[in-house]
Amino acid sequence: MSGTKITFSLAQMAAAFVLLLAFAPVGLCQTDPVEEAEPDSSEVIDEIIVYGEQSISELRREVYKAEENFFDVFNSLNEDFEYDVNCYNEVPTGTHIRRHVCKANFVVEATSVQYVEIRTRGPRYPVIPPELVIAKKRKILRKKMEALIAAHPELLQALAEYTSTKATLKSERAARREN
Repeated sequence: MSGTKITFSLAQMAAAFVLLLAFAPVGLCQTDPVEEAEPDSSEVIDEIIVYGEQSISELRREVYKAEENFFDVFNSLNEDFEYDVNCYNEVPTGTHIRRHVCKANFVVEATSVQYVEIRTRGPRYPVIPPELVIAKKRKILRKKMEALIAAHPELLQALAEYTSTKATLKSERAARREN
């Protein structure tokens, strides 16, 4: 056998090695066309749901969303605007920390009426304390909610989702405190 001598420079060998490394993963990651084919409709594909660990802030956001969803459903079923409940973030006086609050319209109205009355008439004139108005109307709101929950399964479902996410948050906080 007559031999032909093939010579490569060190630079050519290095370039060939780099190309080999660059394209090797491409070939390894490709799948056969048989594997990519759609499964038969007779085959059952199992669904696997994996829940990763969520942060407390993510769980809290889920609770807020569930709470807002409950009150959105309630507001759509409630016929009295005064008893609609709205959720939002507020920054209380004296702090820069936002809080998520849900207030009925009568609560906002009662507190703003007191403020306006004091500002316009002065502190010497009697003003009905907003706490009295709120306590009276809160009982009515509770009865309205109970009646609507009993009559509408979608509101009951929204309430169940809210209480479930709130319980999950509470148990997760407790578990993390123990660790």
